[in-house]
Amino acid sequence: PQRTVRLILPFGAGSGADIAARLLAERLQVTWGKPVVIEGKPGGDGLLSIGTMVNAKDDHVLFFGPSSAYVVHPFVHEKLPMIVDMKTGVYMHRESGGMLLGLADKDEPPGFETATNWDFLEKVVEPAMARLPALAEAEIGHGWAGLYETTPDHNAVLGPPRHVQGLMLANGFSGHGFMQAPGVGELISEWIIDGKPSLDLHELRLERFAEDAVVVEANVI
Repeated sequence: PQRTVRLILPFGAGSGADIAARLLAERLQVTWGKPVVIEGKPGGDGLLSIGTMVNAKDDHVLFFGPSSAYVVHPFVHEKLPMIVDMKTGVYMHRESGGMLLGLADKDEPPGFETATNWDFLEKVVEPAMARLPALAEAEIGHGWAGLYETTPDHNAVLGPPRHVQGLMLANGFSGHGFMQAPGVGELISEWIIDGKPSLDLHELRLERFAEDAVVVEANVI
């Protein structure tokens, strides 16, 4: 080593792993002639510590933990793009040092149910492993269910409604809102300030539903 070495530990101070890491650090300092610092990063089922090590991109930052409990794959890095299996709608992206897998349940009735349905897991995991076979070695950390505000065609409603003066709509994103928000914010601000947006948003008007002029989004994730 050319400088201080950091050992990232997924456990808190005083744990058995922490004591073992400190004993190892003492011997490594004598052998290497460089300081070895222990950094405890507990939490997230180990994902916090793994993310710290992976994102450091530094060969002087090492991970110390039980070898059987954590698997770090080379595709878990900060430039990993969002991946979508277009056949099934399963999507995956980097999250907290691991991978987040998701899928909209088309059979879920309208409502506000947010309980995790573990029977749904197989529909998510199998297509994901087909795209990224290395996921077969990973472990499930936790699961959660969220809510989508959806429209009949799964596209947003943008612009002023015809029969209500002074109202501007930007809603019904059907799960796409976070990705579309920067562009939508700019277009709606143009509409308010300049009287019209720089892109034609006519197809996303509220009245399209009454006019039976919808274009249904084919890829709902």
